[in-house]
Amino acid sequence: MLIEDVLKLDISRDCIDEKEPFTLGVVFIEMELLEYARKELEKAKKDTKAPVKEMEILGLLYFDTGEVESAIKEFKEALKLAEEFSPISVRLYYNLGRAYEKMSQLEKAIESYENVYIRDIYYKDIEEKIIQLRQLTLE
Repeated sequence: MLIEDVLKLDISRDCIDEKEPFTLGVVFIEMELLEYARKELEKAKKDTKAPVKEMEILGLLYFDTGEVESAIKEFKEALKLAEEFSPISVRLYYNLGRAYEKMSQLEKAIESYENVYIRDIYYKDIEEKIIQLRQLTLE
């Protein structure tokens, strides 16, 4: 679920400006005002030099609203900017895998999940996902 993923991020409410587009986007997500959230997050993405978090949350928003191709685009662009073995790159690869899986692009999903596994073998249900998808591709 998008909101659960957003709330798990390293966002300290004490140190962010309430008028900042990123903050407004997150608040709008929490309020389930998704169109407003999208506008604010897109604005935040443009206003930030390294908009990895903005792109991650925007990708999650796209994923949860059924715009899976847009989610894939955001996750892939964010991965270009993220540090290769950072926690955010793990989340991005995981969510990219989920998006490919939803699009029935199982080989790409496996590749994304393997990138998660390389970075964090204990991340969520990653080992199970890889095994499950490999079995599906053999059938």
